Amino acid sequence: MDNDCRVQCAEIADNPLEFWKAEKLDTRLIGGIRGYGNPVIVKIPNPTDPTKWSLAFNASSTDGDIYVNETGASDGVWVRHRTALAGGYSRNITYVSATGRVVLMRSQWGPAAAIQYSEVDLGHSNGAYYQLVNKKTGLALSMGDQTNDGARIINEVADASRDTQFWHIVKGSDDSVTLLNKAGGRALAIDGGTIASGSKLLSWVDDNGNDKHWALEQSDNGAYRLRIGDYYALGSADGAQSVLGPQATDGSDEWSLVRDPSQVAGATADALTDVSVKAGTDPTSALPASVEVTIAGGSVEYDDDSVADAAPITWDAIDASSYAQAGEFTVNGKAKVTLTGVDTEVPVSVKVVVSAAEPDPDPEPTPKPDPEPTNPTDPDTNTNNGNGQQDNGNNQSSPKQNGAMPSTGSDIAGLVAAGVTLLLISGILFAMRRRSKLS
Repeated sequence: MDNDCRVQCAEIADNPLEFWKAEKLDTRLIGGIRGYGNPVIVKIPNPTDPTKWSLAFNASSTDGDIYVNETGASDGVWVRHRTALAGGYSRNITYVSATGRVVLMRSQWGPAAAIQYSEVDLGHSNGAYYQLVNKKTGLALSMGDQTNDGARIINEVADASRDTQFWHIVKGSDDSVTLLNKAGGRALAIDGGTIASGSKLLSWVDDNGNDKHWALEQSDNGAYRLRIGDYYALGSADGAQSVLGPQATDGSDEWSLVRDPSQVAGATADALTDVSVKAGTDPTSALPASVEVTIAGGSVEYDDDSVADAAPITWDAIDASSYAQAGEFTVNGKAKVTLTGVDTEVPVSVKVVVSAAEPDPDPEPTPKPDPEPTNPTDPDTNTNNGNGQQDNGNNQSSPKQNGAMPSTGSDIAGLVAAGVTLLLISGILFAMRRRSKLS
């Protein structure tokens, strides 16, 4: 066995930094893969079940590719994934939780050997996934039942349960985008790398080739076009392979982006405490500014640094009639958060309880109205008409102008006194007149 160890056995190390201490083991222990030349095997999160682990393996003998076993056991099925990094010694595998991808690093022998690296998407990586649904046919762009390199890119009936219909859109430094499939991380590419009208679309490892760099152009109706060079990705009949072609006028080159519902399904915001106000008081300033959000089987990231470990809330406007009098009403809003790499808004609501306004314990006194002023009589407007009545110029007289009896008590007393005085004077005059006759 030792005479033909390069074919029959492999050195497996539990520490890639001390690979020289590894023992020689039969390669059948890792599924029959010929893994000689610094083999490395690590565990990575299972792409379809985050509660489980998968195994990832490579060696200089795997020709730059890596093998993934989603069962987490060496006797399970090993799926080969092409990478953009050539094989070599000390070729390590590192899972990066921030991206959900693996980074490969390699170096050749020698003190001046450069370290090279490559990032590999194995599917279900962090970030938003979208269905691309054709505006003309209503069919989705898909890898069908394939998950690896060389799969035909076809159009099929949109189905949210099929991972092969969802694409992760990665923006490059030149504003181009690369579309990586959710099922296996393979890129949307061109058969043979030839960008020409009629070229077929297929899947391939993201090797940074020109046929992986697409321009995402928004059309007037809100859909998008995928352009590469002078040509566009066109929709096709159900089950047929998509091809490149010139810009169309029938909508066959336009695609709607539909968010993967599984990435935000089950997201819930914590219950919020009721808000209490008095009638007539706007409750807007009393509404909660943030809330904690959870999602089953996924990760939550809070992007707003101004709110610690919570998602900021944007509330709907409140109509003043809602809090004008005692009662209850609900205010709705949205909490901004990143769920499993997808920027989204989670619906939230809070109940507002409005109680009756209390009476003012020290009300302002009600001011008394000012008395109406008495207008004095203008003597120039009153003339005697020769019969004891005053003429006001329009042959009509007021009570005071025509000598009517005053209506106040003081005026009556004055008239009585004047009458008594006149009687006394009349009596005196009568007595004097009688006395003069007698004499």
